[in-house]
Amino acid sequence: MLSPSQSLQYLKGSIERASMCTEWILSRFSAYRRLPVKGMPSKSMLHMQKNARGKVWRERRLSG
Repeated sequence: MLSPSQSLQYLKGSIERASMCTEWILSRFSAYRRLPVKGMPSKSMLHMQKNARGKVWRERRLSG
């Protein structure tokens, strides 16, 4: 049986491992999303991203 401090240490380690795993999955997923989608050329995706970025920049400039 683990002592309270040992189990706390173990819990911390497992939480850290879980968050690392989640981060890895998210990074893989975002990399996958960057790939061109079937039936949707990557050019239009890039165009949309640029537009979104420009919109945010304009809004920030107007509010600032």
